Amino acid sequence: MSSLSDDLVTVVLERFGLDRVPAADRAGLDALYAAWCRSVPFDNAQKRISIAEEHDHLSGGTAPEFFRNYLAHGTGGMCWPTSNALLELARHLGFDARAAVCSMMYPARYPGHATILVRVDGEDLMADTSMLTGRVLPLRRGEPTAIDDTLHPMHAVPNGDLWIVWWANYARPDQIPCVFLEDRVSGDELTRRYEGTRTTELGFNIARVPDDLACPL
Repeated sequence: MSSLSDDLVTVVLERFGLDRVPAADRAGLDALYAAWCRSVPFDNAQKRISIAEEHDHLSGGTAPEFFRNYLAHGTGGMCWPTSNALLELARHLGFDARAAVCSMMYPARYPGHATILVRVDGEDLMADTSMLTGRVLPLRRGEPTAIDDTLHPMHAVPNGDLWIVWWANYARPDQIPCVFLEDRVSGDELTRRYEGTRTTELGFNIARVPDDLACPL
């Protein structure tokens, strides 16, 4: 069950530049995630405004509010609100989507990141709204997987029943670990954890550069 209306989803997909509603299959997921990475920035603009103006909640914590902000102002969000928004959008489109909570440290110290997993044809596919890799990463129990991409290299290794995903963010020469801690986390829990970041001081804005503008390495 999605919290998004049909009308809102229609406008969002149009803003993404999609000329048809993605089917709930692998090709549809690939199209949806690639469009997200091209269109939705990873930023903290709404969070900073909410804190500066002393709002009673951090704006964009729910999917409908997130997309209204996106359509009106072009803003995105950090991992918690963007993951929640993609979770609700994917579910509205018929995908078997769920959220997971991770740590961007190894060994894992605390849960500080959210990501989305979509199950298609019996396979889990990671669609991360912070990494913005443009391609989903297959995740298989007990088996390593990878994306062979010069600009967005990623690989996953088993870690118990879950995974550690290693990815590049270009601000440092080594890859960053994303350690899965909790699977099947609710959207309400993502909103709650977003509210808990009021004291986090992050002031950056990241967006995926279109392929035709990317500088070759």
